[in-house]
Amino acid sequence: MKKKKYLAALLFSVGLISTLSMSASAHTVVGSCNNIRCEAVLNIVGKSFRAGTYADKLMANISVTLDGKNEWWIDRDEQNLEKEAYVKATITSLDAWSTHHADNNRGDAFNRGIGYKNGSFYKR
Repeated sequence: MKKKKYLAALLFSVGLISTLSMSASAHTVVGSCNNIRCEAVLNIVGKSFRAGTYADKLMANISVTLDGKNEWWIDRDEQNLEKEAYVKATITSLDAWSTHHADNNRGDAFNRGIGYKNGSFYKR
């Protein structure tokens, strides 16, 4: 009886951890543009991806692009004099990448790329 309870608790824990780890994950890359902190973020929940570019101050140009392998579209959000740009899309192939940009028209720019493939994030 004690072994059955232990085994049931172990299986429940493994199942719960697996479910939680697969349900949502994100990757963030931090940098700066003219000493203004900027972030590039790509996260996934199921087959839904969200990509965003964020800055601590208003940027002259800020944008993000989200695309997927074997998908026939590209989502893009471009803003002027804003602190953030973001997009959300369903990518059934689970092979996605985002490109992030922010600048203040002063020669320095924040450019980053994040990819997701086979359950792992990587820098592009």
